[in-house]
Amino acid sequence: MSTLTEWVIRLTSLALVYACSFCKEESKLSAAKPHFIVVKGSGDITPELTMFREILGAHLNTTPGQKAGRREINWDVVPASQLNVNSFRGDFFNKVSGSETSGFPYGAVFTTVGTGLRVSDNGFGDLIATCKNRYNALRSGRTFSPIGSTILDVTFYLPGQTIPASVRGFGVIFYGVDQAGSTTLEFFDGETSLGTFQAPVRTDPDGLSFLGVKFPDHQVSRVRITAGDAAVSKTHADESKYDLVVLDDLLYDEPQVL
Repeated sequence: MSTLTEWVIRLTSLALVYACSFCKEESKLSAAKPHFIVVKGSGDITPELTMFREILGAHLNTTPGQKAGRREINWDVVPASQLNVNSFRGDFFNKVSGSETSGFPYGAVFTTVGTGLRVSDNGFGDLIATCKNRYNALRSGRTFSPIGSTILDVTFYLPGQTIPASVRGFGVIFYGVDQAGSTTLEFFDGETSLGTFQAPVRTDPDGLSFLGVKFPDHQVSRVRITAGDAAVSKTHADESKYDLVVLDDLLYDEPQVL
């Protein structure tokens, strides 16, 4: 197959994904059936990332007070003192104006039903020896995971403030998705679920998968991430039994007042 033909097929597939609306197989809804746009891929996820960034907003914001554009969270900015410990602060990416704590005012706060949050610069190899090889191909060299649970909640605020906010779209780069259905994003407008969406299974040794969803007509105040079917820990060291999944970058449009 020629390179041109491959690109035509890929762009056609992306266009179909971009145009996606309600799909029973993809989403479990608790009430109405909202329109949504899904972008997902695995392997070389560059085209999907580019498309989703354009959907969210072309301008990358890093300061508070923005009315449009998007935010991106990566782990390169985390100081050494907060690496490889289970006490990474969940509000690190919503540093409130005037606060003396370290962090960035990006409007996202992380919580988990587990025992902590962890940013790793060694592929979680200090917790599970085999993970060092599993995750060492990541571009950034740093990954993130809840500890003691596969569940991570992301709640949105006006960047740099404690005022609740909402977004329209949210996406995650996952690493190590081996089993279909093990890794999902569930979107909430208040307490109402807008749907649950599955991340695609990895398709190459690098192991990257991307899933992003936008709701043009609904506010998203919280996203629940389920990463894999077992928590990253020494208890689940046997990768033949468990699908251990960690997070790379997170993307979302500029949080706005509810």
